[in-house]
Amino acid sequence: MAPSLSNDTAPAIVFLSVVYSAYGAAFLLGSPRHQATTDAPPSEPTGENGDM
Repeated sequence: MAPSLSNDTAPAIVFLSVVYSAYGAAFLLGSPRHQATTDAPPSEPTGENGDM
């Protein structure tokens, strides 16, 4: 209804989107790291099995 509000809300939404994206990326980057560590042990047993 108020174009001024819409104009002020658009940049705010974009800014929040960027901040949210950065937060999501950091969270996603932190999660895969833990998953990679959990995926590493299974890889070791597989090598042991190959040795056997």
